[in-house]
Amino acid sequence: MSVVRTSLVVASVIWLVGGSTPLRADGGLDLDYGLDGRSVVGFLESDSVQLRALARSPAGERWMFGDDSAHRSLLYISRHLADGESDPTFGDAGSGQTRTALPPNLITQTEAWAVEGALVQADGKPLVFGGLRPVDDETGVFPGLVCRLAVAGNLDVSFNGGCTLLRSFLGTEETCLVADVVEAADGKFVVIGNCVGPTFASRPFITRLLPDGSMDFDFAAGAGMATPLIPQALPVGQHFSALALRSDGLAVVAGHFETAAGGRADRDVGLLQFDGGGSLDAGFGNAGVWLLDESGDTDEFARDVVVREDGGVLLLAEREVADLGSGMAGEQLLLAQLLSDGTLDSSFGAGGLMLDAVGDSLGLGSRLQALALDVGGRPLVAGRRLPVTGASSSAGTEFWLAIPATVIPQADTQLLISADVATTGFVWNEALDIRLPFSVSPGQSTVVSVPLAIELDGPNDSVFDKGLRVTAEAPITLNVLSGRSFATDGSLILPARQLGREYRVASWGEGGGSGSSFAVVASAADTTITVTPSVATDTRPAGVPFQVSLQQGQVYRLRALPNTDLSGSVISATRPVAVFGNHSCAIIVFGAPVQNPECGGIVEQMPPVNHWGLDFLNVPTRQRASGDVVRVFAQQNNTVVSIDGQAVAVLGGSNFYEFSRSAPSRITSSAPVSVMRYAQSCRVDFPVNPCIGDPFMLGIAPLTQWQSRHAVVLPDRDFIGTYLHTLEIIAPQAQIAEVRVDGVSVPPASFAAIGTTGYAYAHVTTSHGAHQITAQAPISVSVYGFLQHGSEGYAFPAAAAPSGGDANADDVLLRYTEHGLRDATFGSNGLVLLDHREAFGTTLPSFDNVQQLLVDGSGILVGSATQNAASGQSLMMSYRVEAGSLFRDGFESD
Repeated sequence: MSVVRTSLVVASVIWLVGGSTPLRADGGLDLDYGLDGRSVVGFLESDSVQLRALARSPAGERWMFGDDSAHRSLLYISRHLADGESDPTFGDAGSGQTRTALPPNLITQTEAWAVEGALVQADGKPLVFGGLRPVDDETGVFPGLVCRLAVAGNLDVSFNGGCTLLRSFLGTEETCLVADVVEAADGKFVVIGNCVGPTFASRPFITRLLPDGSMDFDFAAGAGMATPLIPQALPVGQHFSALALRSDGLAVVAGHFETAAGGRADRDVGLLQFDGGGSLDAGFGNAGVWLLDESGDTDEFARDVVVREDGGVLLLAEREVADLGSGMAGEQLLLAQLLSDGTLDSSFGAGGLMLDAVGDSLGLGSRLQALALDVGGRPLVAGRRLPVTGASSSAGTEFWLAIPATVIPQADTQLLISADVATTGFVWNEALDIRLPFSVSPGQSTVVSVPLAIELDGPNDSVFDKGLRVTAEAPITLNVLSGRSFATDGSLILPARQLGREYRVASWGEGGGSGSSFAVVASAADTTITVTPSVATDTRPAGVPFQVSLQQGQVYRLRALPNTDLSGSVISATRPVAVFGNHSCAIIVFGAPVQNPECGGIVEQMPPVNHWGLDFLNVPTRQRASGDVVRVFAQQNNTVVSIDGQAVAVLGGSNFYEFSRSAPSRITSSAPVSVMRYAQSCRVDFPVNPCIGDPFMLGIAPLTQWQSRHAVVLPDRDFIGTYLHTLEIIAPQAQIAEVRVDGVSVPPASFAAIGTTGYAYAHVTTSHGAHQITAQAPISVSVYGFLQHGSEGYAFPAAAAPSGGDANADDVLLRYTEHGLRDATFGSNGLVLLDHREAFGTTLPSFDNVQQLLVDGSGILVGSATQNAASGQSLMMSYRVEAGSLFRDGFESD
């Protein structure tokens, strides 16, 4: 946080369990503000506007700013009076709303306007910052932006023509994003951000602008901008997040940095201090840098920073945790307090650090957004809380994968990446010197091609330095497509926090090429795996366990003899690993042989045993009248498998049951199982050309892992033929009218009942690219595509980053004592929550994404992006809570 910046401070209000009206007290809604404490804004032009920033003018007006993936060049603006009512002197026809378009010289292609924050100057003019994002795989220059508006909401051309464009010039192509801006006492602006390009690693920057928006060339030794890389971290993955100014003009920057030590890589948080000239201040920490390395395979993200009156610095960070202690993944809160010289303050927490699990209540996707100090100097943390659930989210910030070998003609592996927010990241392998940066726009997909050298094409029963690590600054969803140039298969990649230590392999036997195989990727150093192959290979006997030692990023691969099947092989590990089952060119035929069967590469990431389930629904693959092959894998002895209520098999701990079915079926078991579906070779259904589709393997998610929102990506394969892209959706029959694809309802007539289960399924044809599938109850979504002699398929068992009215997220606020303990006098042991469903007159939970907070006299003004669960419309909302003397002032001044 900064002296004047308003874009990251958030708060929450008391929420009484059961949805009762909040109390009118400190933490309760100020009922004199807006309508019962809230001002809710929607735009007729779009129902997908997302609030990104909230600011207040010296005269008391409240400004809200949003962007919209459907109208990419527009900035959506709303202005309200101090009482929360729309300002009748502003906007179109006195509506209090307007939209401002970036000029054509800035939007030269179809870039997307990504807003990160805003502040209002003393003269009442807002400053909005962020950057441009590429759309539809565009390439070129996408600069960071700092734009100033006139009080009427239009661009102020006296500020460097309206917007200052910022880039590093480290490459001819790059994407930059401004992360934070602070207005200094002399009217200049200190700016931090990050750039990434195809020819250079991620590079943070710090610069200073003059009051007219031009670059201050007295900064950074005449360059105007510094692009520092700290030597304590790797040259990739260095990222600036938040900024605070000291009263003497020194800038304190919070960030997170990729580090490597002892054969492991992780992400650590840190603080940098810059002097007035843009150089690192040698009097702070270690040559201007303080880095927290707790010597573990953890990922931390810097979120906010404040400077105390005594010169101390307080950092807010968020830690991803694979197991909160209940077997569920989630987030934890980390506070670090430093003295003015950059050393840890032993009077705070445990040696200067405080880690709070928040009662193990912060589920995946929670976000600790902001940090502030109240009038007594007590830390206040605010953000978004998602509940901890058993469902395994497919979104994450770190992934590990391996690319199996296939048969010629080979194609470069494609990684399909999507996200709910603008973000950047890397695909990298140190051994092969692969460092591929990427950037993603909200609601869009980015494709990264990986060289063929990464394929596991070496000797059998070997360890390779070919693990791919994918990291991102915000949660992304990752899919991989690999195989032949016309016959690929795909897999959804699990984030690192969802990896496990015990697996059963699913593959296939018959076929060509290198045959059935599996690969194990170590996500952590000093990993030992124990493998019990289900069949004999040319190097290992069947049923005899053996061990292999792996370091982080290494891959072990075992290949079967021709036409034998490694399915059912058992893999256990001392630390979390990723496991992939595949066949280089499988011939999948159930029953009588067919003439000239087509083969195709199949691959799927295996779910760890702790992700298995007891209840599954399987529906037939489109254009496969002869049905699919289904395999049910067991972990425990005496596992009873039933189909449509009839027991069909009793399995041992490493066995599987195989059957073919052309009709929908319900699969249940007495102990947890994993279910895989195999699309048969096209000659089974098409004995003569055209032969539509090749085999693929697809994991089926148990009902307990279904989610009400899915962000999926379908690959662009139209360049090799007419591709049939299919979304396979299974939903409760009573809820099919509420299923939407990209906001458009799926006609109920498209659904067919699955017997008497109470569920129904639909096959929806759609285009390639990113799509959103939502419902008001948990649903299953799988995707696959067919063309002549080609296919791929993969499942989406969980949401990318839950949002929308069908999900649930509460505003969360915590307060600590000055020594880092929970303040028991605040809320419930230092915690208050709020859900906004009552504002929309519905019992369905709202999804609220807190963006900012402004201290507002005796109250707190909060800005939140929310969605009406009843209508599905995204809305911009501000609300005011009673706060008394909670904060010392509105801008955390020193």
